[in-house]
Amino acid sequence: CVRNVWEEPLEDMSAATFERVLEGLQGLPELREVVFGGYGEPFGHPRILDYLAAIKDLGVKISVSTNGILLSEERARALVELGVDGVNVSLDGTDPETYADVRRGARLETVMENVETLNRVKADCGTPFPRLGIEFVALKENETQIAELPEAARELGANRELVSHVLPHTLEMAEEAL
Repeated sequence: CVRNVWEEPLEDMSAATFERVLEGLQGLPELREVVFGGYGEPFGHPRILDYLAAIKDLGVKISVSTNGILLSEERARALVELGVDGVNVSLDGTDPETYADVRRGARLETVMENVETLNRVKADCGTPFPRLGIEFVALKENETQIAELPEAARELGANRELVSHVLPHTLEMAEEAL
């Protein structure tokens, strides 16, 4: 299980900012879990594995929300090695066409292969962690596929599903809101 830093330089959070956040977290005696996610892809940050390790050293649970596209075998091994507790993969369509349309040309097959790789790495390392969750943002375009989500989650080995409403930040997204 190897730690790896990669080339996609999307450094939105500087090391100095992260150190201030880490210091602030150390002052929270009731802190139980930190979730890396929200707007943007955590695995696009060149120091994400370092940041995960630093948070894990606090003795708290860690979850990462990802689109799954950058979830390579090296990253999967690092997640297992670091003891990350959960990985939540956005699956905003259960068929390749809808997924590609919602995710602007991304390939559902890539995400499925990457999740299978994560599951294989977990099996190779003899651990159920990180536990897999599926996140689905419900839109007009994909709402008919919500009923297919439990089967997709089962096939992927997920132990939880989350369906949420889109938080639109463009007019185009607002038109897709249910």
